[in-house]
Amino acid sequence: MLSWGLIEYRDAYQAAGELAYGLDCIKWPLDYFIKAHVGDGNADHSFWGRPEDMNMARPAFLLDESHGGTEVAAETAAAMAAASIVFRPTDPTYADTLLTHARQLYDFGYNYQKTYTDSISNAIGFYKYVIQRFQLAWGALWLHKATGEKAYLDKAEEFLNTKVAWALSWDDKNIGAQLLYYMATNDAQYKAAVEGFLNAWFPGGSVTQTPKGLAFRDEWGSLRYAANSAFLALVAADKGIHVSKGRAFAKTQLEYMLGSTGRSFVVGFGTNPPVQPHHRAA
Repeated sequence: MLSWGLIEYRDAYQAAGELAYGLDCIKWPLDYFIKAHVGDGNADHSFWGRPEDMNMARPAFLLDESHGGTEVAAETAAAMAAASIVFRPTDPTYADTLLTHARQLYDFGYNYQKTYTDSISNAIGFYKYVIQRFQLAWGALWLHKATGEKAYLDKAEEFLNTKVAWALSWDDKNIGAQLLYYMATNDAQYKAAVEGFLNAWFPGGSVTQTPKGLAFRDEWGSLRYAANSAFLALVAADKGIHVSKGRAFAKTQLEYMLGSTGRSFVVGFGTNPPVQPHHRAA
């Protein structure tokens, strides 16, 4: 998501003097993904402190041909493919490295389709997937955007649908894939799916609006869901979908987060921001 923002609004990051910070912000986890292992969820969640102070045993879990993990592979492929676009102008060698890993990971996820919690049972209690199709569409569309290769668009079409999505979430990229597919093809069905999603989030739609104007989808990360929907509204508006309404909606959501109701919800920013975030290192 951070990479997508850098792709769509790179000039704004540049104008704000934040582009170098944005690139650094995504490079750290990308470097980790290149050499990633999955840790023990119970051990990780039971420790409250800085990562550099974690001295307990850190077992690793492997995904391979016998232990598939479609969602992890496809999501990481998407992250790397998107970031390869971001780094292409400034570090083409790193962009090539990311794209190579993205191709390899996507091929693995596509060829050995299995929900990763079936292979890593330790993860079930924390991040259990129930679907893998959206992630395969999402990864394929980012690879198509990064490479222009039609084969990835064809793969995405195997897994796409036009159902109106619930939210853009860590485990559901359907609306993101629908918007990317529309941007690549101008397919009217997917434009309608994006419109349906946004109509649900706008005031008067099916998503609850709080008294002070937050589009409230769920208690677990309510601002995350609203921020993701605001971002989608802005990108869709740039592509001619609900232009004025989408931008107005996004503005109200972002201003709510930054303090328009009398307090900021961003740590270290604005009036009366949070001081005890749910954050182990803090």
